[in-house]
Amino acid sequence: MLVDAQKIPAGTCDLYFFGGIFGSGKSTLCQTLSRLLPGTHLKASELIGYVPNQSDPTGKSVREVLENQERLVSVLADLCSASANVLLDGHFCLLDEKSAIVRIPVNFFKRIHPTAHVLVESGADEVLDRLRRRDGRDFDQRLINALLQAEREHSERVSDALGVPIMNVNNLTKAHEILAFLRGSSEVAN
Repeated sequence: MLVDAQKIPAGTCDLYFFGGIFGSGKSTLCQTLSRLLPGTHLKASELIGYVPNQSDPTGKSVREVLENQERLVSVLADLCSASANVLLDGHFCLLDEKSAIVRIPVNFFKRIHPTAHVLVESGADEVLDRLRRRDGRDFDQRLINALLQAEREHSERVSDALGVPIMNVNNLTKAHEILAFLRGSSEVAN
């Protein structure tokens, strides 16, 4: 079922999309920024009710990538009207059931009307270490590197297609720099 493209009207809220691969630090960053902005931090995986596939050795594959995006658009429509600033923590790319990289369609991003994109990046070794500590799993470094590259390329493609500003950040980027970017993007959008 497709959700009406006008379901999340532009200007309903400032929706800041924070993308990056799993283990890049999106949630930690969004939690910090949501207190400072202030805003509401939402995790896309929680909004769609993501349940990991237990037979997947990575625990990160997604069965119904496009269907999940439809659910996310629907849920966001209601939540966005309840908060002036929403920091949505999600991905530009996901892994399917076969651990193949799937790029989230540009149309999905168009339908959620993001004010700005923030790509949260970390090195492959750092991501692997975080995932090992957090999830107790080891990942193929080649898969992590490929996912990092795909996430970076697709984030730029989506931002260019929508004319939405993007900021690439890492653990050295200061919170005040990101806040200035978000606030500046909001002023331009509104």
